[in-house]
Amino acid sequence: MRQAARHSAALTDLTAYRVVQEAMTNARKHVADPRVSVVVAVHRTHLEVSINDDGGTGPGPGSGTGLGLISLTERVRAAGGTLQAGLQVSGGFRVHALLPIGSNDLPSASLQESG
Repeated sequence: MRQAARHSAALTDLTAYRVVQEAMTNARKHVADPRVSVVVAVHRTHLEVSINDDGGTGPGPGSGTGLGLISLTERVRAAGGTLQAGLQVSGGFRVHALLPIGSNDLPSASLQESG
């Protein structure tokens, strides 16, 4: 059981890293001069990762297919977590993931627009 818990913690850590990496890459690619905040909170049953960009000064140089967020959703789901990603009403974009710690079960990941 200890080995499974260690594997789960390593999977959670790696998944959190990839969530931050993908969100930061997307902000840099799709937003001109973005300001990005990253908040990682450790709770008793889960790790919470939130990345928000402010929308910057307008669109960035990159175009997107949405495949990065789809694969990120699949990665989070494989780790037993949930993912929300989408435009914010106040402008900018938000990526929010909940990843289980230990044997905690969370609902399936889904790509959703934030409100």
